[in-house]
Amino acid sequence: MKRSPVLSATRLAQIVVLALSFIFLFACASSEQTEKTETLNRNMRIFNLKFESKRLDNLIPLVQDKVREDFALKTLEFQERVTFYNSTLLNLKYYKGEQLLTLGKDGLDEGFDKAVATVRYQFIVAPGTVLQTKMVKQEWVYENEGWYVIPELEPFLK
Repeated sequence: MKRSPVLSATRLAQIVVLALSFIFLFACASSEQTEKTETLNRNMRIFNLKFESKRLDNLIPLVQDKVREDFALKTLEFQERVTFYNSTLLNLKYYKGEQLLTLGKDGLDEGFDKAVATVRYQFIVAPGTVLQTKMVKQEWVYENEGWYVIPELEPFLK
């Protein structure tokens, strides 16, 4: 008995369900990745705005647990001595573990759990009056379903 080249209704329904399943899975993964990227960008904007305006007490929830206490201890000297004039985000790299990820036409190729931002700051450290320019790396890590920064205050206090 020869099979008909026309798909049966049951077979067609199976193909449609399978195709919709793939689309749904891709959309969910893509949506999750987009949300993760948007959360990182939002946290970076909040952190840098408050960091440059020296409202450091408000930043504690964005700082990684491991360095939170050290950051809190250094904030008083930082607030008293550093005045910002300008900052520019120069570069942002994404990592999965220690592996650098590439940015494809549809966004990141894989999930990421770390980002390193290179930021150029122009600032004055009191009692000096010389405008300094330094590039500082901000490391952001994804833990407990949130983005946290590992801030460095030392480059501003030297």
